[in-house]
Amino acid sequence: MDYTLVETGPNRPFTFLTEILVTCNEEATLRYQAYERAGLDWIGRLIIAEVLTEFAEKEKVDLLVQDQRPVGVNIRMQDKGSPMSYDLRIRTRRLGEDNGKDQLIHFTNHLRQIRDYVRQRVRKPTREEAARMIKIAANR
Repeated sequence: MDYTLVETGPNRPFTFLTEILVTCNEEATLRYQAYERAGLDWIGRLIIAEVLTEFAEKEKVDLLVQDQRPVGVNIRMQDKGSPMSYDLRIRTRRLGEDNGKDQLIHFTNHLRQIRDYVRQRVRKPTREEAARMIKIAANR
């Protein structure tokens, strides 16, 4: 999954551009493919957004942006209760006028925003879809 976030503010002379590339390991990929085969790919994406946010809230990832050059970090998020893991490549940069101040970017906030957006865009599953979801989750 690829996410691109653009942050601007009314009192800021600059913009932040953040790119997040999420790569699932084999187990997480198989789980997502099971949702996809069941016609529930949208649920699979929601679950990934939820899991990543949960991990990030425990691990608190911050990036310090000092100038216009990109700053990045690679993170592996491992689900301790299963063999699933997610590799994240995060890259952010400041665009626009440099005010000479360093900026601390709270990456966890970005994942919350992604999760909240995905939550707003998905519909509630039907009974049949919920049954398929339970069946997929049981095949852990």
